[in-house]
Amino acid sequence: MTAPRDHADAESLAAAVLSIPGVACLKPGVKSLLFSHRDRTDLTGLRITEGPGTTRIDVQIIAHTNRPIIATTRHVRQALLTRTAPDTHVTVTVTGTLE
Repeated sequence: MTAPRDHADAESLAAAVLSIPGVACLKPGVKSLLFSHRDRTDLTGLRITEGPGTTRIDVQIIAHTNRPIIATTRHVRQALLTRTAPDTHVTVTVTGTLE
């Protein structure tokens, strides 16, 4: 995995994901699970890999069950695609749900 060009870019993409109705949070990392406080900079659920001529974004979310999950994943994918280059490949994985 290569680091994103700018941490602010990753935070901006994470904010876009979190603004989608139906998204509870990004998949938390071990650090967030072990400590009671929530680290606002924990972007464990967002992986950006930049390669020659392409960028790949893998996002893992916890979804609310009060909205259709497939629609939530489509909205997340579309939100990321509108904020990135045309050659970006986006994968959205739901790793858990909350009621």
